[in-house]
Amino acid sequence: MKKLRNDVCTFEEVAVLNKLVLEKNKERTGETPFIYEFKKKFFDYLNEGSHCTIEDFMKLMQEYTKIFQSDVTSKYDFSKFKHIVDVGGNDGTFLVKILQNTPSHVHGTVYDLPEVAKKAAEKVAKHNLSGRCKIIDGSFLESVPEEGDCYILKYILNDWNDKNCVSILRNISKQMKADSKLLIIQQIDSEEGDIDVVAFDYIMLLLFGGCSRKLSQFESLLSNANLKLSRLISLGKYKYSMLEAVKELNEFNDCEKQLPNSKAADFFDNSLRTGESPISQEFGLHFFDYLNKGPHYNIQDFMKYG
Repeated sequence: MKKLRNDVCTFEEVAVLNKLVLEKNKERTGETPFIYEFKKKFFDYLNEGSHCTIEDFMKLMQEYTKIFQSDVTSKYDFSKFKHIVDVGGNDGTFLVKILQNTPSHVHGTVYDLPEVAKKAAEKVAKHNLSGRCKIIDGSFLESVPEEGDCYILKYILNDWNDKNCVSILRNISKQMKADSKLLIIQQIDSEEGDIDVVAFDYIMLLLFGGCSRKLSQFESLLSNANLKLSRLISLGKYKYSMLEAVKELNEFNDCEKQLPNSKAADFFDNSLRTGESPISQEFGLHFFDYLNKGPHYNIQDFMKYG
C-alpha cells in the first residue's frame, strides 16, 4: 500500500486498520459492533423501524440485484432446471426475472424469513407467476426446501462467519442430488486484496460479523459442506461473480447412501456432539460387534479387505 505522504494513511490502510480493531473487539465481547452499540441484531433493529425498516433494506437488495441480474440470465442457462430455489430470496425480484426468461417447465421457490416471504408472495402474484413459483418461509440456518435441482445464494454468505456459512451450505448440500447445482453470487476478493472489496468487507463486519472472501476461502467453505467448485462466471461489475458448485462424489456420499433413515452429514454432526460413531448411532453396536452378528458383512469379509 502506498501512502500519500510518509505520515498519512490511505483510505485502504485506514479501512484495514479499522477492520482489525473491529475483529479484536468482537473477539473480546463476542458481539458484532452493531449489536455492541444498539443491543440488538441488525434485522431486529430494522423490524422496529425507528430509523429504517425491513422494506428499506429490501429495496437496497433490489438495487444490488439489478447490478448483475441481466448478466446472470444472459450468461447462464436456467432452462435445464425443473425447480430453482432462491435461498434467502428477498422479495423474489431475482427469481421472477429468471422465470420470466425461462420456459414454463421451470418452476421455483422463494425461501426467506416470514416477514420477507409476505412481500415475495405479493411480487410473484403481481407478475402472474403464482402457478410457477411457491413462497416458503423459514431460516436457512435450520433447513432449506428439498425439491430444488438448482439452489441460489446471492450475497448471503458475506453476512455470516465461517461456521454459519458451513451450516447454510450443509443444509443445501443435504438436499442436493448428484446432478443438482448450487449458484453462489457474491463479490470475490482477489488473493492480494482489493480496495473496493475491503470497503465492503468493513461494512459486513460492522453490521453482521461477516466478511468478503477470496476464491480459495469459498472453496474451503464448499469443501467443508461436501461440495466443490465446478465453474466460475464473472459478472463484470464490482467484482461480482457466480460460483457454480456441485456435490462432491466420494466415500462420504457412499456412506450417505448405505446408512438408512438419516443423512451422512447428520451422522457426522451427531458424532461431534455425542462422541459416538455413525455405526453406533444407527445400529446401537460397535463396528466389530456389528461384523460379528454378520447380517450384511462379517468379520471374515473385513479380514479379506484388510
